[in-house]
Amino acid sequence: MGISIEKSQAAIVADREVLTARLMQFARSDCLLYWAPNDEVFKRQEKLWLPVLHWVGELIHGELETTKGLDEPLENRKYAPFFEKIIQNLSDAEFAAFYLTASLARSNLLALALVKGKLTADEVFEAAFVEELWQAEVWGIDEEAEKRRQSIRTELNDIQDFLRKNGGK
Repeated sequence: MGISIEKSQAAIVADREVLTARLMQFARSDCLLYWAPNDEVFKRQEKLWLPVLHWVGELIHGELETTKGLDEPLENRKYAPFFEKIIQNLSDAEFAAFYLTASLARSNLLALALVKGKLTADEVFEAAFVEELWQAEVWGIDEEAEKRRQSIRTELNDIQDFLRKNGGK
């Protein structure tokens, strides 16, 4: 296991204010906001990402803008206070799991879905690495990239187990 969430929790919680600010900055580049121009990858993203985006939209009483380009969808900045409040209301265990998941999955939205029991660790993994997994299917598996992905999958499952042990979903 690459991380020990139990050991990391105290350090993460001790820096909660700083890490929350970092998460809020990171939210602008959430992978679920940037869609692939490739039609096949786009279809996979649509299947995996749209349910999460709709669910988050219900939480924030709005609709997040997405893009196929590299420019940040600026309209989403108006939802920052809603996300910050959601993050601030997480328990210490949930916050630690959220922070670690967001770092691994490159997505606050997927992290929230895991912490709140909307997605499993395996579903978060599939959603976070949809483009890489498609590339591996098309071009073949790169052993080093596959090892990295499997390590992340294991860590996400460890986080899910931690949440369950600590009263999570």
